[in-house]
Amino acid sequence: MGKKNSGYLVLFCLIFFPVIGTIIIAGCYLHQTINQEILCILFAEGILFGAIPTLFSIPFILKNELFYKSDQKSYSLPPLITIIVPAYNEELNIKWTIESVKQTTYPNKQIIIVDDGSNDNTHVEAQKALQNYPSERCLVLKKPNGGKASALDFGLEYAKGEIIVTIDSDSIVNRNAFDEMVNLLQNPDVSAIAGNPRVLNRVNIITNCQQLEYSVGNLFKRLQSILGTVMVIPGVLGAFKNDKLIERGKYTSDTLAEDFDATIKILKSRKTILLSSDSIVYTQTPSDLKNLYKQRIRWDRGTLQTFVKHKNILSYSRYGLLSSFSYPILLLLFVAAPLFDILLIALVIILSFTSLSWNIIPLLVSGFFAIPVLIALISLVLDKVDWKIAIYAPLMIFGYRQLLAAIRIKSIVDVLVIKKNFCWTSVKRTKHLGGTT
Repeated sequence: MGKKNSGYLVLFCLIFFPVIGTIIIAGCYLHQTINQEILCILFAEGILFGAIPTLFSIPFILKNELFYKSDQKSYSLPPLITIIVPAYNEELNIKWTIESVKQTTYPNKQIIIVDDGSNDNTHVEAQKALQNYPSERCLVLKKPNGGKASALDFGLEYAKGEIIVTIDSDSIVNRNAFDEMVNLLQNPDVSAIAGNPRVLNRVNIITNCQQLEYSVGNLFKRLQSILGTVMVIPGVLGAFKNDKLIERGKYTSDTLAEDFDATIKILKSRKTILLSSDSIVYTQTPSDLKNLYKQRIRWDRGTLQTFVKHKNILSYSRYGLLSSFSYPILLLLFVAAPLFDILLIALVIILSFTSLSWNIIPLLVSGFFAIPVLIALISLVLDKVDWKIAIYAPLMIFGYRQLLAAIRIKSIVDVLVIKKNFCWTSVKRTKHLGGTT
């Protein structure tokens, strides 16, 4: 079975099994053909059954990880890459980001820092960090504040590289982050590469849950990479062929998710986008609920804005896999998943107040927690992250998951009902923990 056919089968199962299981259980309950205890059993089995497609997909991922390795290209002269770092009020962090970029092993690089109208010493700190770097290979630019997309486009005007790498200014890249990205981009069919984010400041439950979320999310990105349709190149680290990025209109400020928007525009050209799991970037994540809310409400609003902006994908078969599968499934999961989470809570509450036999509880617990912990462990091992973070997996079912679902539901109402212009919600930053690379 070919790599793309395997991907189709995996994605089909990811949707088919949970949907059919949910319809069967709901239909039986509505027609009162099963009692509550059997409903509990079916509900627990449904959780397990819904996880089966994820577990089913893991052999395909392992096969791809173990047996499909990109050919290492040899260069007479490595292609020039331009690293663009947009920054706004990042005087505490910009030094660490620049130092990590300077220490990367890839030899032929240009570094551009774009100060997007900061009112602190970001510009000065960036100049200090680059003072010993060859002047012909670095620029520190300053422009009036216009947002991240405008800062990236401003940097593109000065970019000399045939490959553009974008990095957030509160992040640290590992030493070989660019090598595999450049290698994968030597394939003429590949236009962009997604990096692999890690949480730098793992200091509490919230930040550890985010690391687990990133690693489990990477499990699905590995599936998308098998198909060549990674749906989001994260703004924290991504690489593009310069000509393809310019051809597709560069970055735009009409959504709050410029990274997702740029990714979709490239996928609409029917080009391949892959994941480079070895291209690791450490980034600061929100460590409290207030800042987590600010980050996720912006992400979710921007994601839905991008879905709406590119809704014509559903009308044209010329977009291939993007229109027939990837886009509609991602849209369905984006909208339906938080609603399912709320219904899940409601059902658990109802069952808690019924004449539930205690011998059902172990089955429910196993359904809710055992399988998610297993998936978390597999994701962490594949991502080469501390496996002990799997202890937070139950929160990905109850607690953290519903918090994110509530934020997403609000974002859906904001974008589709309120329909106002939303501003960028900034997250409070702290000083980096040191040169973790």
